[in-house]
Amino acid sequence: MRLSLPSLLLLSACSTLPLDEPSRAEVMPSGPMLIVGFRGAPQGALDRGALRAAALLPSIRVGLFPSPQGSAQQALLQRLATDPNVAWVELDQPVYAATKGQDAATDPYRTYQWNLDLIGASEANKVNTGKGVVVAVLDTGVSSGPLDGIDGLLEGWDFVNEDGDPADDNGHGTHVAGTIAQNTGNGMGVAGIAPDAALLPVKVLDADGSGWTSVLVQGIAYAVAEGADVINMSLGTGTHSRALDEALSAASDAGVLLVAASGNDGEEGVMWPAAHRAVIAVGASDGAGARAPYSNTGPQLDLIAPGGDLGEDLDGDGVRDGILQETVRMGGWDWYLFQGTSMATPHVAATGALLMAEGATAQEARAAMLGSALDLEGVGRDDSTGAGLLQADAAMDLLLAGNKKPEAPPEDDTSPPSIGSVRLTAQGTVLFETDEPTASWICSDTFTRCVSASEVPSTLHQADPGDLESVLLFAEDEAGNTAMAGPYRML
Repeated sequence: MRLSLPSLLLLSACSTLPLDEPSRAEVMPSGPMLIVGFRGAPQGALDRGALRAAALLPSIRVGLFPSPQGSAQQALLQRLATDPNVAWVELDQPVYAATKGQDAATDPYRTYQWNLDLIGASEANKVNTGKGVVVAVLDTGVSSGPLDGIDGLLEGWDFVNEDGDPADDNGHGTHVAGTIAQNTGNGMGVAGIAPDAALLPVKVLDADGSGWTSVLVQGIAYAVAEGADVINMSLGTGTHSRALDEALSAASDAGVLLVAASGNDGEEGVMWPAAHRAVIAVGASDGAGARAPYSNTGPQLDLIAPGGDLGEDLDGDGVRDGILQETVRMGGWDWYLFQGTSMATPHVAATGALLMAEGATAQEARAAMLGSALDLEGVGRDDSTGAGLLQADAAMDLLLAGNKKPEAPPEDDTSPPSIGSVRLTAQGTVLFETDEPTASWICSDTFTRCVSASEVPSTLHQADPGDLESVLLFAEDEAGNTAMAGPYRML
């Protein structure tokens, strides 16, 4: 098999995101938007207020407005802030693809896919190959290559160019999609983890791998409306977004399994949307199964999966330890090695597809993957590797055995925990109580930094905010319900 371009090209993290359910006939203006949350139906509020939106997302009561600059922007913000129909307003934020680097490979065979062996993918495939499950890939688009290909590719939509051709003009999305559902057993190239799953391509990032939260929200809503069972988001932003919160919560409520990359900064701080409680936040491992040095950490991290390390060749096969898939770069198709949490994320999405093909709900699939992960650092969850390294075969065994420990949250348990008795001590610590055992943490009021709170005992929580001047308090019970209190200004 032909492989070429043996050069190493490191990429910075850069991506773009979509919105909810705009009419396909509308052409979205380029550039950032103002994102507005309404108290009631957006259309009714617009009719009463004579506002003109570029797109409406009725399912999450959000409207997108072209954003003027300078004094005109401030005037519009003031007008919206005083409108009784408006609940909140936020500025659009950039989103980035979570790829750390890439390289051309020297051999296309399955034997170089150490990543599939590391998670036990072949054993899981003895049970099923993902048939009947729809996985949406929100990325730079997806194309089916001429060398190996992806037979299960659906039509999809391009939210960047607003048309029905979500072809990949970057290569990132196709590489991600290949890990999920590359043609397998065809005597060509490489394998995918869930090769019989259907792939829904949703282009939310441009040719540079960049975009906006306003676009990402549209893509999430579109994927839900099109019947996606799993949504893969190998992208992220460092800024919290209320609109993104609403879109992710709506997708989770619809029974969709959400999976996203933690980020490639090699420091504490899980990117959004991975930091959302309903999303499985995925870090990256190297070829030995240890946390890759670039993989972000933090209390929201759920587990790690193979992301690769192009600086290593731990198995001594002469090929660097990246993730190998077919994709297109600068117009040329080949099998390429990429690395990053972007590459780790589809391992989890594809394993989730295998579990859901076996009848698991999104909650059950999540519980099976977290409950069977290979614990790596100490005993139990930690901020560096979450629950541990993904094990697709063990997750399938756990599901089939009916031993879903930790148990999937009961669907009828929707009451959030309560937070009370907040005390800010002169020693600089925060104490607070909850009405039931919870996981808890404190965050800055801009969500850029979070610190886990210890339990003393399980309903009394203590944390040291360090140099934070004000904090928000968070608690999450065993059913996944969350509560927030604050902000509180430190003494």
